[in-house]
Amino acid sequence: MREQPGAKLVWVATDEEGEIEAMSPAAGDLLGLNAADARGQNLFLFFPTSIKAMAIDAEHASIGWPNGRTVTLEPLTRRSLSVRYRVSANLGDRVPRLTWFFDVDPAASRHVH
Repeated sequence: MREQPGAKLVWVATDEEGEIEAMSPAAGDLLGLNAADARGQNLFLFFPTSIKAMAIDAEHASIGWPNGRTVTLEPLTRRSLSVRYRVSANLGDRVPRLTWFFDVDPAASRHVH
């Protein structure tokens, strides 16, 4: 992901199935949720046209193959926008935990605020 001056880190931690376990405040802003409401929701549902692709990427990441793609985010309270994610796994314990890092196109991010 590219570094942008003043940019906040946008990340979401999930299990292998996409269930949200934690997120950064910037990710909450992006998805239109606060961290308490997000826990237990499925991240993939915010990307309805990419659910299958995200599930495949999650599967690959969980076996040690980080990857990413550009998808269309459809947040609950804002209009759709294009975002790029990179997903990787923490394989340290027996249950992989995935971290999704999101990069919003600066032109598109004007629609987020």
